[in-house]
Amino acid sequence: MTLTPRLRVWLVGILLLAATTAARTQPISGNGVILNPSPMYLSPDPTRVPLTTLPAGVQVRVLAREGDWLRVVFRDRYLGDRTGYVLAANVRIESVAAPPSLPTPAPPVPGLVQPATAAPPPRPAPAPAPVRNEREHGYVWLSGTFQNESTAFTTTTSTTQNGATATVTTEYEGVQPVVADVAIGKHLWNGLGFQLAGTWASQITDANVAATVPLPVPGAPLRSVAGRTSGINRQELAVHIDASFAIPITKSLAQVVVFAGPSWFRVKQGLVTGVVVNDAPPFESITVVESTKQRLGYNAGIEASVRIYKALGIGGLVRYSKAELPFSPAPGLDITVTAGGVQAGGGLHFRF
Repeated sequence: MTLTPRLRVWLVGILLLAATTAARTQPISGNGVILNPSPMYLSPDPTRVPLTTLPAGVQVRVLAREGDWLRVVFRDRYLGDRTGYVLAANVRIESVAAPPSLPTPAPPVPGLVQPATAAPPPRPAPAPAPVRNEREHGYVWLSGTFQNESTAFTTTTSTTQNGATATVTTEYEGVQPVVADVAIGKHLWNGLGFQLAGTWASQITDANVAATVPLPVPGAPLRSVAGRTSGINRQELAVHIDASFAIPITKSLAQVVVFAGPSWFRVKQGLVTGVVVNDAPPFESITVVESTKQRLGYNAGIEASVRIYKALGIGGLVRYSKAELPFSPAPGLDITVTAGGVQAGGGLHFRF
């Protein structure tokens, strides 16, 4: 058959393309280590969106080399084996598997029928290189907790009024508040670290008041009155500075953090300072004063979380905190309010 000039040109081009492709693709079988953070692509094309970015120190299985690129297999913790291309300059090949050597057949003996040689068993595929657990740097959690103790309390105060002693007993109604809890933590060394957290709660309740008050008439007997006042406001803010210990501090699914440290409390509380008896309506009036006080306390607790997607997880939290705050809403009045308590709940957890 005679080849036309055009057909000859096509054949030469196909042969050159096949030779170039064969020269650029070099089969390699071995293990490697990523030297620098390197994006991994579906094909050797850096203009594409990378499948993922391989951090430094991660081990990969090398399959082949294509020019400046290596075709590798990366073991993803969540997605399994992922195959792609990374720049060869970012990979150090640690070991290359040599092709299996076939045994040299014995020379045939004249006149003797040689038995058929059995094919060697196939070599098992090399196991994927383990992925190194990377150390995490810290965490953030956003939680809502429920306080076990009620904020109710009772006070009894005595003051001088109209030349006699007035006694006022106030029963402040309370709630089991829902507390917002926000924290950020930093790992320092082998799980040891520190965290900064803040808690906040607010409520508006009522109070029952019973008083023995002297009348504004000299020599008149004491008068017993009782009443109820509403709109008693309370706001409680606490900042906690804790030492912490995390188990573990690597990229595992679960993590437990224990913590303890000092707490700074700021409480704004409405307090009954007295009951006044008048000659004209209203015959009794209850005086309420809002006061603000700060005091140092303490806290301790434990938080456990489970990662559900990348850095996002869910967790549970238990925190105990306490401080005693002395208030003086009026001259001669000293009232102590307890802040904090056992708080338990859960929320979102982020690890970085």
